[in-house]
Amino acid sequence: MYSKKNSITASQLVLLIVGSALIFPYTFLPVLETPPANQDVWACVILAIVYIILLSLPLLIILNKFRGFNVVEIFNMIFGKILSKFFLCIWLLFFIACHIACLIMMIIFIKIYVMPSSPEWGIMLFLVVPAAYGIYKGAGVIGRLSLFIVPLIIFSVLIFFVFSIPDMKLELIQPIFADSTFADINAGGMLTAARYSEIVIFFIFSYYVPKKTKLYKSFFIGVAIFGVCFLLILLPVLLVLGSSVAKLQWNPYFVFSRQIEAYDFLRRMHSINLLLWVPMSILKLMIFNYMFGHILKGMFNSKTHRYFSMSSLIIGSVIAVLPFASMPFVHYIRSDEIFPFIVLPSTLIVPLIMLITYLIRKKKLERKINKIKKENNNSASE
Repeated sequence: MYSKKNSITASQLVLLIVGSALIFPYTFLPVLETPPANQDVWACVILAIVYIILLSLPLLIILNKFRGFNVVEIFNMIFGKILSKFFLCIWLLFFIACHIACLIMMIIFIKIYVMPSSPEWGIMLFLVVPAAYGIYKGAGVIGRLSLFIVPLIIFSVLIFFVFSIPDMKLELIQPIFADSTFADINAGGMLTAARYSEIVIFFIFSYYVPKKTKLYKSFFIGVAIFGVCFLLILLPVLLVLGSSVAKLQWNPYFVFSRQIEAYDFLRRMHSINLLLWVPMSILKLMIFNYMFGHILKGMFNSKTHRYFSMSSLIIGSVIAVLPFASMPFVHYIRSDEIFPFIVLPSTLIVPLIMLITYLIRKKKLERKINKIKKENNNSASE
């Protein structure tokens, strides 16, 4: 049930989707390997912003129509209590898959660049234990954490961009569009947009923001901030390392940050990158596991999400350190051949089915929504 304890502000909602979306380019910049996979990939990011908005429209429309209801209530009203469980289970599988994939990539990054001699289970505990605290406390704490962590990430992106300007070489992205076709850039933009799952985060966490919040405006602001930050991450990597060198790195942005120095007294600035990456990675784990528990709480009419969220955190974390989670496996699942198609069922296919079903049952659903809202207003006034 919604409570002031779990409430979050519109700015916190925006920061949640911005921070969650930025963790992938901040970690491994998958756009470098999408078509055209050369110096013109920056154009894919610009196109991707347009596609992200288009792909997110079905869920945004549903969210606007069912304002004030949580995710389980919305699914139950549109599909009925039985069929809704099938579609909600698709989201549940997606959340735990994201938790496992994100945790594996975080462990490998730390193993390569920070603590090569540490065991995987030790790194896993380092990330999971603090995540458990935020998950246990709920949406309100997760939202407030985003207010501290994400602005620092955004500020660091800006600082690294400014300090890298003297080292940038424009010839590394020239000749522009000489080796790319519009079809390649368009495909790259679509594949990059297909990785964007934060519309689901926005959909679920919007339940906790005040009713006066303009959700369309908040979402578009979040996407705009993400797009600008994405470009500020990608462009210096291309202009300092070059696309051919950057593609060979597990974390191109971290390798780029190692090249940056501020005057003669600020060295090893990549430590700032690492210092901010860790809490943002942990916040992402909090978000997906909390959403897992939030949905199961509604499905089973439980009083708390904690048991469900902690179960997904433990099970997913154990799976993440099993022997199959090797670098070749992770490289495969994070590629354009797999990951966008893990995301799209939850961000596009299920929302489209929801929107079509809503339009078919529109009159009946609107009467039901108005009846529930009227009953809630009457009970509130008594």
